[in-house]
Amino acid sequence: MIKRLLLFFTMLLFWQNNYAQSFNMADGVTIETCSGVFYDSGGPTGDYQNAVQQIMTFCPDFPESAIQVAFLDLDLQNGNDILFVYDGPDINSPLLTTITGTEIPLAQVASGSNTSGCLTFRFISDAQITGRGWVAEVECVTPCQVIMAYLDYSSPSRDADGIIKACIGQEITLGAQATFSGNGAGSVYTWDFENGETATGQNVTVSYDTPGIYRVNVLVTDTFDCRNNNIINQVIQISPEPTVYIDLPPEICFGVDTVVTVEAEYERITRECAPPVTGTTFLPDGNNNIYSTSITIDCFENDEIITEGNQVAKVCINMEHSHSNDITIRLISPNGEIVRLHNRGGGGTYIGQANRDGTLEPGIGETYCFTMDAATILINGQTMPGGFNPPGNMWVPGDYKPVDSYNNFIGSPVNGVWTLQVHDQLAIDNGYIFGWSIEFSEDILPASFNFKPELESISVPLTNGVVDVTGNQFTINPEVAGELCYDVTIINDFGCEYTQTICTNVDPQIVLNQPRSFEGCADENGDFTFDFTPLYSDLSDNQFLVFSIYETEANANEAINALATTQTQNITDGIVTYWVRAYNVNSGCFRVVSFTAQAFDCLLNLVYLPDLSICQGQLNSFNLAQYTPVVYFNDLDHTVAYYNTEANAIAQTDPIDANLLANYVGTNNETIWVRVTNNFNSDVFGITSFKIFIYSAPEFYDLEPIYGCEIPGTGLANFNLSFVQNEASGSSPNIEVSFYPTFAEAEIGDVANRLPLNYTGFQGTIFVRAYNPNTGCFTIMSLLTNVVDAPGANQIAPLEICSFNNDGYGIFNLIPTTVMIAGNPIPPGVQVSYHETLADANNNVNKIPNIGVYQNIVPNIQTIYVRVGYQNSTCSAIVPLELIVKSTPIITTPTPLTACDSNNDGVADFDLTSKINEILNGLDPLRYIVTFYTNEDNANAGTNEITNPGSFSNLTSNVVFVRVQDNTAGCYKVTRLVLVTNPTPVIVNPIATYSLCDDNFDGFQVFDIASKIPLITGTQTGLQVTFHYTLADANSGSNPLASPYQNVVQNVQTLFIRVQRLSTGCFTTTTMDIRVSPVPVLNVPVTPFDICSDTDSSFGTVNLTSFNVQLLNGGPAHELKYFETQANAQNNVLPILNPQSYNNLQASNPSVWVRATNEVTGCFSVYKINFRILVSPKMPVTLPNIITCDVQDDLFDGITPIDLTQQTPLILAVQTIPGNYEVRYFTSLVLANVGTNWIANPQAYMNTTNPQTIWARVQNTAHPTTCF
Repeated sequence: MIKRLLLFFTMLLFWQNNYAQSFNMADGVTIETCSGVFYDSGGPTGDYQNAVQQIMTFCPDFPESAIQVAFLDLDLQNGNDILFVYDGPDINSPLLTTITGTEIPLAQVASGSNTSGCLTFRFISDAQITGRGWVAEVECVTPCQVIMAYLDYSSPSRDADGIIKACIGQEITLGAQATFSGNGAGSVYTWDFENGETATGQNVTVSYDTPGIYRVNVLVTDTFDCRNNNIINQVIQISPEPTVYIDLPPEICFGVDTVVTVEAEYERITRECAPPVTGTTFLPDGNNNIYSTSITIDCFENDEIITEGNQVAKVCINMEHSHSNDITIRLISPNGEIVRLHNRGGGGTYIGQANRDGTLEPGIGETYCFTMDAATILINGQTMPGGFNPPGNMWVPGDYKPVDSYNNFIGSPVNGVWTLQVHDQLAIDNGYIFGWSIEFSEDILPASFNFKPELESISVPLTNGVVDVTGNQFTINPEVAGELCYDVTIINDFGCEYTQTICTNVDPQIVLNQPRSFEGCADENGDFTFDFTPLYSDLSDNQFLVFSIYETEANANEAINALATTQTQNITDGIVTYWVRAYNVNSGCFRVVSFTAQAFDCLLNLVYLPDLSICQGQLNSFNLAQYTPVVYFNDLDHTVAYYNTEANAIAQTDPIDANLLANYVGTNNETIWVRVTNNFNSDVFGITSFKIFIYSAPEFYDLEPIYGCEIPGTGLANFNLSFVQNEASGSSPNIEVSFYPTFAEAEIGDVANRLPLNYTGFQGTIFVRAYNPNTGCFTIMSLLTNVVDAPGANQIAPLEICSFNNDGYGIFNLIPTTVMIAGNPIPPGVQVSYHETLADANNNVNKIPNIGVYQNIVPNIQTIYVRVGYQNSTCSAIVPLELIVKSTPIITTPTPLTACDSNNDGVADFDLTSKINEILNGLDPLRYIVTFYTNEDNANAGTNEITNPGSFSNLTSNVVFVRVQDNTAGCYKVTRLVLVTNPTPVIVNPIATYSLCDDNFDGFQVFDIASKIPLITGTQTGLQVTFHYTLADANSGSNPLASPYQNVVQNVQTLFIRVQRLSTGCFTTTTMDIRVSPVPVLNVPVTPFDICSDTDSSFGTVNLTSFNVQLLNGGPAHELKYFETQANAQNNVLPILNPQSYNNLQASNPSVWVRATNEVTGCFSVYKINFRILVSPKMPVTLPNIITCDVQDDLFDGITPIDLTQQTPLILAVQTIPGNYEVRYFTSLVLANVGTNWIANPQAYMNTTNPQTIWARVQNTAHPTTCF
């Protein structure tokens, strides 16, 4: 233990402070101290230098202390020269703050979570303008506790995104809490509302007068002036007032619904996350000078970092420079990562519109943006004329790719100072930066920095005729005339209300008379057409009213689907209500009233009157008068009249003259209309009709002669007259045909004189009567009867064809057999016909219609009959003709022929001949010839066969055609063969290494290789995976390795993997290394670690991590975690949360377990660490100051011998355990802590200053030197 001694000399009349050490900013320096003054690189009297980058660290030289740096003076070029402060021993530590300008910041203290207690400073200056720099006091303080502030209450409450939404002037209540690693009693909460106002207290209220986006923070300060380690950045969005649009007309109508729509447009409020830097930065000519300008970003989460390079979306610079080869442009992230945007090159090409007249007059800036999405870097871009004094070529403004990738920024914090640096590396040319900006990708920009309120609802009091409020509309139906006003309140999604009053004038109600009702007599269809035109004059004579009629009240109100003034109704409609709309053309107002209309049945039911007819050629005379007593039961109260048109009958105009009714001359298919009218009410009537016809006689035909074979030696023949009936009737079923010996007898048509259908007679003429019983009309034709000799017919050999379906059926061409059977030429008048039965041939019926394409109806062998004879005659000769269908080869359609596609390009070689046995399906291969073709036409023709069927590539076709021909019968069959390429499995090559930890330190391990199958196959199914020792085994599928498998090659072994698709047998091979990774080895001493304790029985608080260096012993930097039990260490659960301040070691169990993990392989080992308590020496609470008189030489110089050992008995007296204690005295705390350069003669120490502090150190010599 160390204690300070303060020496006083009574002879001095004044104090004199010790001279503190001074430290100038330098690069790569670490200072261990607890006191001193920290200056910029210019020291206490000079300015700092331009274009420097320096990193310097201060660490405490007293255990469990923290560095505090308090600035006393500050003068830096604002925004260009920046001092970064990091909470730790290097710049990879968390960034505490950035300092620039002249405003003196708060004291910077190493945080409680910073176990090193160090602060690191990084200073960057540009190439122009310096300042005085800084002066700061360095001292050691007790580390601050960890304070974490958070917002635990707000009104309004935060939404799902954590945003507080409020209105202008709305009172917002905020409540904060904080967690303290120590004691939080007496802490002060200070709020910054970002509107120029602050407040103190845990619960505060605030309101905002201006719409916008505000970030509220609270500073929690404990009684030791320690502040919270975090910022809450609570976003408050204040809604703007809307621009309101209400489409209420200046005048509306009395009693009419007016729907008013309310629209509200809100301004979009945004907050720039990275506002651009504006203003001019001069880039004077220099040789190796650096110029900087910076942007501070603070809108992201505290721990948010760049995870992808494209999150830095674009950096844009508006600048001009007269020589692009002079300069390098860099962007520096908050943690010092650098990306070069432009790295010299391009010769004397201008950047922007440069002015190169040698003066300092700026040119004109152009904007160049650097983005990863661009195609090329700047010096590979296009040029264009630009600049002046003299003009030259400049790079075309636009987007360019940076020289380095923005991926360099991965891991950099987003918040902090981003610096644009221009490095001028050659003399002569200068330039200017007029502004620059940095854009981040939208996926990381805070969504809370952009909002636009939306109209959510409106409210309107239900007064002055307001009948409905729905959504953003309200409906008015006023019942009073004059001015009416409405208070419309707009409510947005923030809950903010805005009220606007709007007025309108209500026109007086339109005055209308009572409308009439309409009635009318329906026609025979039950219809009546009304003319509603008189209705308008009934309602009003106001000349400014326009009327229209509608089917529904709604249509009338909306003025849609207006009806014509004439409307047809049916009696089944009953009473129909219509709506008339009266519209005032001056006011635009309208009124709607209803009226009714009904159609009645006024028609008489008349008797049906049959049609009248005569035959063509008879006297044209019809007796119409015969229907007068018939049509309405000879009712004398009614008058019957005849008309030529229905319209005349309805209108009772132009009736047929009564004198012509008994002998009326008509036209064929003429309609006569008969009207019967009630003599007392002309609205009661009936109308019917009938037709008059003048029928044509049956068609006259020149009949074909009929033939009969002569009865030998008689001159007579038998004639079948039924053959003529179809021809004479024109095939009409309505015509009756009969035969007579003479024309006169045929004209009379006496049945007694008819000839029989089987008529025997001489050659000559008979007469045919064609009669239509429906009309009574007939026609007479003559028929010639011919007596002839019987014809002959030749019987020929059977016809044979091949059946392609082997169903015994085929298509025969019978045409060539005609002359073979009937003779060539065929005799005049003789006809050849083919029949499927002998009876049909004998009767000359059911001829085969298309003898060129006849398909047999009996399979395999069928006999048909050929008739050679005369038309309309039984005089004929009939012979049979045999049709034979031969079988084609009975083959099988082959299954698809498959091949494995080794390249997965859809192309493979196929052995077509491998399918021959499957196609023949047991047929004798010696009897059949099998050939292959690329198309079906060639296969049928037997031409252009495939010449290499044993190795055919499907590059040209995936289908081939197979022709199988019977050598005996000559018939063949063609079938298709589909070629299918089966893909091989697509597998990663090689598979990722399978690593296990070496538990036995022998390089061997047992691997569950089967567990890797899902990794190998991925989402593919139907695959079989096997593992093999050699590639040959994998290719052949032999000697698969069993799982689990122990490697046979030490440490690393390559396995060969075969992945086969079970459905096709196709496979591919790949490799996978299995690796046995060593576990971490720690240097754990056999003897326990010694712990110095301020108590006699407790270990106190132990920094377990202080043993890390000894445990690792210079080996790999494995991750070390500490646990209280071996099981927890093995399972990596419940680690000691704060190993730097562990206070749970017990004398009964002075052990912990350390788990060492290789973070690359994941392998770990667990060791037990034992500790031993060593009671630290004690120091009195205070030591008395030594005051003595100056007795040495000059009695007024304050220097004299002093016996320091007079304190030794006091120190030894407070020791609590026996031991050999050694007390030594030192001139500084640093020397006392180190234990070197103690005062050699403490009994007669000659002081060097007056007063002087002396440090005493007591140590048990039996204990390690660290325990003092």
